[in-house]
Amino acid sequence: MTGDGRTVTQLRVPDKTNEITCFAVLLAPFDLTGVTVTADALHTQRAHARFLVEEKKAHYLLVVKANQPELHRRLRSLPWKDVTARRHDREIGHGRREIRVTRALTVTDLGLDFPYADQAVRILRHRTHDRYRQPPDRLRDHGPDLASGIAPAPGPTGQVAVDHREPAPLRP
Repeated sequence: MTGDGRTVTQLRVPDKTNEITCFAVLLAPFDLTGVTVTADALHTQRAHARFLVEEKKAHYLLVVKANQPELHRRLRSLPWKDVTARRHDREIGHGRREIRVTRALTVTDLGLDFPYADQAVRILRHRTHDRYRQPPDRLRDHGPDLASGIAPAPGPTGQVAVDHREPAPLRP
């Protein structure tokens, strides 16, 4: 997608295969030098991380879920309560109140065994629905995600990560 939300390309996934096999084919024609590529948990694959960093000279932010059980276990066991790099966001809208706490942790020396992973980011979301007067018991842990090479630029979810080569400049 472009900065204004337009789709740049699409690829039909052939029968008897899945999106994983189409990842590199879809991105190959593009110059991704210095670009941060985000992907869902399906694409949290070591080969995809290597492809992005080594061949495309890009950075990544990948979601980690149970499809990578050992990596997921290792990330969940990190010392998240000791993290000092935190961001708190509060939003009210659409009949609900939401609080998100985002924590970032440098993981380069923690033996995660995932290529070029520099930082893990964990988002804890607490949501209440005013319309239904639900009690504040809706707690969702988005779990830790892996990041490689993102400039410290708080976005709508306050995601922060560090470049795996050298710190990138802050964006205005």
